[in-house]
Amino acid sequence: MNLYFRLIRILLKISSCKIIKADETSIIKYRAWPFDCDINFHMTGSRYTALMDLSRVYFIGQINIFSKLIKRKWFPVVKAQEITFYKPIKPLQEFEVQTKLLAWEDKYCYVRQRIVSNDTVCAEAIIKGVFVGNRKTIPLQEVMELAGRDVQSPAITEMIRRFDALQENKAAAISKLNNKITASNA
Repeated sequence: MNLYFRLIRILLKISSCKIIKADETSIIKYRAWPFDCDINFHMTGSRYTALMDLSRVYFIGQINIFSKLIKRKWFPVVKAQEITFYKPIKPLQEFEVQTKLLAWEDKYCYVRQRIVSNDTVCAEAIIKGVFVGNRKTIPLQEVMELAGRDVQSPAITEMIRRFDALQENKAAAISKLNNKITASNA
């Protein structure tokens, strides 16, 4: 339930937030409430990804395309996400989520998100996303043009290439597994 309140807070913040360029880092602050934490008395893994989702909404607002996306009925969708946890977030601890658009291609964009507390990176995720509208993929250049500036993607880095290769290997393994399951059920 508390994520609804956080979503409302973010939607309200978007209406008066500082506009940033698409290549700048968006930062939003949070606090780990007791209901964000698990039996180990630190923030549960699912809450990290949920707050990252909300922070990407805030980033979209900060680059000034949120309302334009809504009008077109274009929505961001996560295709893949890899997260690494380094330090736990304890109850009532303050932290921030830093969101940075790393690069994009025709179809996909790549975003890095860090959860930072007291100048320490507590978790980091790489997200591969796509925008969809009317059951079709929206070319990323069209999405970026909504920002009203001529924005070009930074080069695809070796880290992004490896992230994509990992996702392709995982997809191939799942496809083989599904084929095996289907064959054994026949």
